[in-house]
Amino acid sequence: MVVFLALLVQAHALINASLLSYNNSEIDYLRYDRSDSYDQGLRYGSDSYMDHTRTNPDAFLYLCHPNLSVGHKADLAYTSFSGNLTQSLLQFLPQIHQVQSESDPNGTYYCTTIDVDLSSSKSLFPGLIQPLFWQGNISYSSFPYLSQRLNGSYDIGITIEGPPKTFYLSASTVYDENEQEISKSAPQLLFSIVNGSNHSIMEKRVSPREQLAYSGQILGGEKVYVNGMLSLEIQTVQPCSEINESGYYILNASLYNHSQSCFTLNNTQDISINFGDELIDGDDSLNGSKQEGVCSITIENSKNITLENLQTQQFYNGLCITNSTVNLFGIGSVENINGAQISSSVVTISNVLFRNNNTDISATNSSRVTLVNVSVDTAQISSEFTDSSIKGISAPPNPPSSSLSDINQWIEYTSTGNESWAQISFHYPKDIPNNVIADNISIYKYNGTYERYNQSLINETDNSTYQVEQQDWINGNWTQLYTIISPSDSLIIGPNISSFSVFAPFGFEGDPEPEPDPTPEPVSVSSPSAGSGGGGGATPSRIGQKELPRFAEAVELELSLPDNITLMQGEAGEVVFNLSNKGEVNAFNITVSPRVLRGWDSTNASIASLLALNSTTGTFQIAPYEKALAQTYYIPVFVDIKIAEEQVRAITQVMKVIVIPRGTLKRIKVIEYPPVIEMEPFSTQTVSFLVDNIGDLDLKNVTIQHDPSECLTNITGSNSIQRGETKSFLYTFTVTDKGVCDYNIKMYEEGELVGFVPVTFVIEEPVLWQKEIVRYSILLIIVALWTVLTVYILRRKKAKFEEEDQ
Repeated sequence: MVVFLALLVQAHALINASLLSYNNSEIDYLRYDRSDSYDQGLRYGSDSYMDHTRTNPDAFLYLCHPNLSVGHKADLAYTSFSGNLTQSLLQFLPQIHQVQSESDPNGTYYCTTIDVDLSSSKSLFPGLIQPLFWQGNISYSSFPYLSQRLNGSYDIGITIEGPPKTFYLSASTVYDENEQEISKSAPQLLFSIVNGSNHSIMEKRVSPREQLAYSGQILGGEKVYVNGMLSLEIQTVQPCSEINESGYYILNASLYNHSQSCFTLNNTQDISINFGDELIDGDDSLNGSKQEGVCSITIENSKNITLENLQTQQFYNGLCITNSTVNLFGIGSVENINGAQISSSVVTISNVLFRNNNTDISATNSSRVTLVNVSVDTAQISSEFTDSSIKGISAPPNPPSSSLSDINQWIEYTSTGNESWAQISFHYPKDIPNNVIADNISIYKYNGTYERYNQSLINETDNSTYQVEQQDWINGNWTQLYTIISPSDSLIIGPNISSFSVFAPFGFEGDPEPEPDPTPEPVSVSSPSAGSGGGGGATPSRIGQKELPRFAEAVELELSLPDNITLMQGEAGEVVFNLSNKGEVNAFNITVSPRVLRGWDSTNASIASLLALNSTTGTFQIAPYEKALAQTYYIPVFVDIKIAEEQVRAITQVMKVIVIPRGTLKRIKVIEYPPVIEMEPFSTQTVSFLVDNIGDLDLKNVTIQHDPSECLTNITGSNSIQRGETKSFLYTFTVTDKGVCDYNIKMYEEGELVGFVPVTFVIEEPVLWQKEIVRYSILLIIVALWTVLTVYILRRKKAKFEEEDQ
């Protein structure tokens, strides 16, 4: 910035500005003036960069400009990179009462020195300072930044969510010149995102820790300025790229079915890698990514490494850290043999899911690990430990006694060294399972072993004896540990322990609250009751709790869904359901709709009518987001009916969807299509669908399956598309004379569902004026063609006559 200042002053010799002290010497920079400073036992300070304090001298502004004159007002301000946003730092704008003229070969300019007062409520944060002066409502801001600045720095945090991918930037921490945190908050941070061509692409005024949402592309080379100060430079990297320079990096693509180790950081420091919503996926082969020693991310001999939004799956080791200091934030390390292997390192892990085959986290060789709100398959914990490994438990031991109930939290700690110790805290939800009361909970430690053994059983047919191998916790008992409950943090806090085994919270059920006397009258609710449960059937839901027409009171629907649906990441699947009308009247205009997460794809099922005491089957389609974390999701499915021109919720059913890591995926996404297709009765029309092949294979014969429909008589067309290609598919539809139909278009390749999209067909005769326009348009075309033909014939005859005359 100093070089930039020198060049600018050289180019504009008539424009100059600086901050001076009372003796006309230049101020080096302004320091943050803290209110907790003391002098001779007296507290002073402004918690700002205010001048004329014990920390900062009284500041005077020296200005020189060709347009400066008496009556103008001087100003100092934070400015955005483009200069379009400004934020004054002064308590009031002093008026210029006198100027003196100076001349050089470039012309005449006018100078003044004026006392400026930086405000304790406006000069709160670090930044570069730009002088301004005002003539009425017009400001002159052609001054460069002052060489003096409000010293300090910003930590810029980036969170990435999607789809669509959105970057959320914030000044997570603000520091003064001594790297002490500034805790004040006010909307005085002028954020500027600047692209690689040095053009500002977004600017906004925010407060510290307030997020700035940017939905454009990050291409690499972007810079983030705060109050004119360069605070972050963003670089993008491809998966498995070599990174050996300090900086902030964003992964710009996912990697699927990778057979070898990916990122390696060795002997580096001060590196942050944000994986955004991208993931690193192994090939799940024992000769590939799950071969011993293969690690998705390897960090060795490095300091201050940060991994944000890490998502890795199907490797031998999801993460390997040796002799390093690392911070790890979200999302998950799942379906690996080992989630994280840590040696001779200090690691902090926050808000990450671990669900792996062998161990979730293993620390050795005097490693110290801090867990903050970390989830494993059977527990949500915060913990500190040294030289230990942790793992969720699929088959926990029996509870200590029949009077105690568990709260579905189990974790196993194992010692990996001579100095092993751990402190374990369990998180509990607002609604604690099994009616346990928080104040009644204690952490228990199991003293026993998990062993394989043979058990003798008797064959009931011939009374013969046979041996069966069993695996179980045996020879054990439970010991209650000293426990503290922290309701404000929803934590069950245990003591430091050095003897490891299985740990779990147990508690007593609370006494039911006494009923009030007298019992109040039941209060009617304003919405229908909802069915509950997983798959396989639901409690019938009765419409009639709203003030609806009387005939609606007998509508009673029951929805039955599969027990669970298992899909790969990104895989398209079809859900078959059964809907029964148990009531006494017919139901009309029924919609069955899954409420999926952002980034997932789905369709609804429409049922025109369902007669009383009848059932029907139907289908809807669903596809998890291709980068969704591999875990179990609970998706609500709604059944709505239309009564008296109003959509009424009849049933809310929960569908269990198990998302597993991506294998070889066949999948296309329809990214542009006409949601409403208007056609005349008994007509044929060709429609274009822009699709993207997001799967792993070329698709050679993608067709649309013609399901029975009142609107369509035929669908023809076949298309091919290569892996990674974006292409338009053409299909031809032939319709009947029906009116309006909702139709789920399902695309298949070799009998496998690869994509889907909902479309509404509107089939109607064009109105009279439209027919007339078409008729007149045809007549005009005929007349135009006849005119052109006539002119052509006349010109030919004229040319022939001219030839004969010659």
